[in-house]
Amino acid sequence: MDFSVIELDEDTAAFIDDKKRLTVVGAGAITIVDASELSHSSIADTKEGKPVCMTNVRLHVLIDGGTFDLETRRAKPGEQ
Repeated sequence: MDFSVIELDEDTAAFIDDKKRLTVVGAGAITIVDASELSHSSIADTKEGKPVCMTNVRLHVLIDGGTFDLETRRAKPGEQ
C-alpha cells in the first residue's frame, strides 16, 4: 500500500517544486502520515466506532522551511 495523508494548519501552505519536493511555508505546521511501508491494518475488519490497528506508519510534522521529498519520502526540518 502506497499512500500519504497531508494535513495543513491555518496560515500554512505547501508548495511542490518540479523536483517533487514539498516545502512548508507559514506560521503553522504540516502533518504528513506516510503509510507507504504499512505492514498491517485492521481497518477493513474493524466495526464503526472501534479502534484501528496500523503498524509501520511514519509521521512527520514539519514547520516553515521543512521539506518532504515525494519520491524518496524523506523529510528534512526547516531552519529554526
